[in-house]
Amino acid sequence: MFNLLVKAGGWDSSGNDSIDRDRLFEYTAQHLISRFEASGEIDVVALRDLPTLLMPETWKYFGDDQHARVVSISDVQIHHDLVSIAYVFDVEIPPLENDTIVEQLSGKWGLGRFETTRTHWAIKDGDLFRSLIPILMKNDGTTSAIASDDTPEDLPLDYLRDPSSIEEHLARINPNDPSQAISSCKSLIEATIKHVLEELGEPYDERANLPAWIITALAM
Repeated sequence: MFNLLVKAGGWDSSGNDSIDRDRLFEYTAQHLISRFEASGEIDVVALRDLPTLLMPETWKYFGDDQHARVVSISDVQIHHDLVSIAYVFDVEIPPLENDTIVEQLSGKWGLGRFETTRTHWAIKDGDLFRSLIPILMKNDGTTSAIASDDTPEDLPLDYLRDPSSIEEHLARINPNDPSQAISSCKSLIEATIKHVLEELGEPYDERANLPAWIITALAM
């Protein structure tokens, strides 16, 4: 699950902004509303801990900066008629074009026809990072930077008990930033090796470095 927040004119670059209280949980399935608002009390901790995508409304009237950003929410405050949030932009994931998100992910995320043209806070089923992988792996509209016939979305991760860390590191690889891509690939390798060892029930030292984990994996 993840938060999808849409706002007219975009979100404040300072990392602090707000939304009308009555816009919370618009375009959200009832079973998700029940999960996050039990007995009239909103679980702000659970909301805060969800991955989050901030989008400006897609009406061109509000300006040409039609880019969404992945953020981590650090604080949520529920007031009588307002919801205030503090957030940190994920610097490893570049801004994402609104049009591309709407074109490629509307069906997967169940976006209503006018959903991205209305300020609101929705909770969506699905994995935010995994959904964004095909978009992030495109370089100026060309084919994937990975030399493979399979897109990352097709990688056989579903059999793992918890593939989320692998999927998150895949999503963070930015082919337009070589130094960041190298760092993210290193983290991806570490996460993958740890998963292999955990799936096979092999012990490993959490404090060890990458070469030590590789040696452990090769020794199996």
